[in-house]
Amino acid sequence: MVASAAIGRRIETAPRLPLKGNPDIEILGEALHNIFAADLIEPNHASRGAMATGVLESHGLSGNVAADDVLACTSRFQGCLYETFKPLSIRPEWPVTMVLDNGQRMNGWIDVLVGTEEGWVIIDHKSFPGGKNEWDQKALSYSGQLEAYRRAVMQATERPVISQWIHFSVGGGMVEVIFNQA
Repeated sequence: MVASAAIGRRIETAPRLPLKGNPDIEILGEALHNIFAADLIEPNHASRGAMATGVLESHGLSGNVAADDVLACTSRFQGCLYETFKPLSIRPEWPVTMVLDNGQRMNGWIDVLVGTEEGWVIIDHKSFPGGKNEWDQKALSYSGQLEAYRRAVMQATERPVISQWIHFSVGGGMVEVIFNQA
């Protein structure tokens, strides 16, 4: 956790995703990442329902979550992006790389990189199933990852990152993580 990290805004993006049974959260997270990315790339695709159903089936989750429920979440998430950030571009699964201060190379994928007039917005999806009262602490636990992404994006684009968010895809909300500069 980054010592200068703090919680900023909180946004509800959708109702909590209804889950049946006890799905493996790691596998669910992977499936949700895939569906959110595909739906951001082409939100009005004629076969988006079949795509979501296929992803859930291939991950063994068709009995745990309904494709229509996931797609309703992705639609609300996209609406939230447009309403909140007024994006010029939305780039799902954006690759980043940078050399860290210790000489180690960091490679990763930003789940959603939003381009605005003012700069970039970084959003990282998490399938954390905890309640809203746990979101702030969980979001802060990812501050190191967000800080690394922020530095990589600024280094590569020479444009500012104006905000960083953790999107709780199961819980239906986003929490902004801010970095207080000394």
